[in-house]
Order: sequence, then C-alpha cells, then structure tokens
Amino acid sequence: QLELLKLALKLTMVQHVGSVTIQGRIKRRNLYLITLVLSLFLYIKVRHIDDRCSEKKAYAQIIATGGINNQIISAVNALLLVKYLNITVLLPLFSVQTGSKYATISLTEYFDEKHFNVVLKELGISLSVRPPSNCKEKTVLQKSSGRKFKEIITDLSAMRSNNANCQLIEIENQWGIRELDQDFNGYMKLFEAFKVRSSLYKIYENYKKELIAHPFIAIHARVEKSWPTLYFNSHEDIGIKDEIAGMVSHLKKINMKGVRNIFILSGRDCVAEIFDPLRSAGYVLQCLDSRTATFNHTGEVGRESYQKALVDSLIAFDADYFIGRYASSASYLLKIKRREKNVS
Repeated sequence: QLELLKLALKLTMVQHVGSVTIQGRIKRRNLYLITLVLSLFLYIKVRHIDDRCSEKKAYAQIIATGGINNQIISAVNALLLVKYLNITVLLPLFSVQTGSKYATISLTEYFDEKHFNVVLKELGISLSVRPPSNCKEKTVLQKSSGRKFKEIITDLSAMRSNNANCQLIEIENQWGIRELDQDFNGYMKLFEAFKVRSSLYKIYENYKKELIAHPFIAIHARVEKSWPTLYFNSHEDIGIKDEIAGMVSHLKKINMKGVRNIFILSGRDCVAEIFDPLRSAGYVLQCLDSRTATFNHTGEVGRESYQKALVDSLIAFDADYFIGRYASSASYLLKIKRREKNVS
C-alpha cells in the first residue's frame, strides 16, 4: 500500500504531453482527480494501519531501588530482558533513599543521559521519551533475585501475548539473574551506558590529579551502620571491627610491592577511629570525605552518598590493587570491570 501511495503521488506530478484537444484536456483532468482521490484514500489507510501497529507496541518502564550499585545492576539486567524481546524502553527511573523509603528520581541525577541514549542506540535498543497517550494498560513484572534468564523471558512473553493493546510493562529490581543468555562483552557494554554525569566526573578527575597519592590500593570497607547480617558476627559493632582486622590480615599475606597508600571506599570518613588498625600497620589512608567538601556529609544514606559512591568507584577502578568484600554489589561491579581491564 505504501508503494501504491508513492506511485499515485508520482502520477499527480506527471505532465501529460499528448493531445491538446478539449477531449484530451478532460481526460488529463480526470486522471489528475482520480490519482488525487486515490492518494488521499491510501494516505488515510496507511495512517490507520500505523496507528493500529503502535497500539500493539510494548513499552518497558525500568525502576531501580536499593544502593546505587544495586540500581545499576538491576537496570542493566532489565535492559538485557527488553533487548532480548525487542521491547521499547522508557528512560529508566532511579531512586534515592529517604528514611526507610525510596523516592524515584531521574536518571540524570547520577548519569549522562546523552551518553546513555548513544549506547542504547549502538546496541539496537529502542528508546522512547514516553509511551503513547492511549497506552493505559499497565502490567508489572515481579521482582527477581536468583531466577533464571529464560524463566523471566517466558513471563515477559506471556505478558505481551495476553493483551493486544498498547502495554506499559513495569520492571523493578531485577537484581540477580542466573544463566544470562548473553555474551560477556554485550553485558559489559550495557554497564558502559551508565556514565556518571559531568559534574561528578570532574570531582573524580580533580581528586585523581591533585590529591590521590600513587601508587595506591583501593579497599572497599563496608563499615557503616547498615545490616548486621553483612558481617560474620551477629553483633554489628564486633562485626565491623572484624572487617577491619580482616583487611589488615589480608594485606600482610599478599604481596603489594611495598605500596602503603590506601584509598578507602566507605560510608564512613577514613579519619574515623575504626580505621586505626590500618594506620597502626603503617598505611596512609585517603578518602573523599576528608578531602572533598562536596561529600563532607553526615553519613546518612541519600542522594549525596549515592553520588559519592559513584565517584569512589571511578577512583577504585584506577587503583594499582583493589580489595573488595564478599557481600557487595560495588565490589562485584569493580571486580568484573577490572577483570575486563586485566588488572588485579
């Protein structure tokens, strides 16, 4: 039908060079009118078909909550799902913790939207600012932690087949997906989409250039008051002290080629007393809290601490050595990113 429309439009532009008789002019005028009517008919028909196709389209709204690194992981996993099923994605919603609840905020609070759009385009993922106004049918994909990739794909496929109208599928917190049906390079490319926004990147560049002492070891010290179950000891204060003691023991066992500078990734300032065992062992500690006014916060979880965590990770990625912890999404992300770079 589109090809017929093109042909009809071409016919209206053709100049008739035949008979100049009155009969010839009438025929030429009739041909013009017929092709014009045909053009209008086909135009309306094609528009109707396009509208019906758009109504059947599925859109995914990704919502991420939790710590900022948990949010990145869940957003990447959700993008893998929509890419696999060719679902158009809306700009993901991230969150900030206020007390015991999460409030959704724009992706731009943390990341570069333009870069995000470019990477998704390179990966062939369709992105839309908003769904059509008539797209009112909403379904929710259950949260996932540890489910298999193919099981979640089956659920998403069923959601699409059960409704012929325009769908908005809400995908929240796909934290742990097992047996990802994707290659490692494609998975890592999605992480690249979440480039920190320029103001945060400048903090990283300035700190790296002006303040950090090289060479250095980066250590993720999860010693802020959070969840007692994060530690091997059920008593949180004792568990935190054990965490630091374990770091000192680990540093003694492995060969760091005499490096004594340590950059601390933590929700607590590295001048805190809890880090005294590291100083007593002869290490020089640095962190963003004590040297950067932007992040000289009170330790409360919130927008500022999430932004600081992103800058911490940028600095740790450049470290000569990195020591993470077993229960941490931040450590997990740094581990796989540094593995791709072939560094310790």
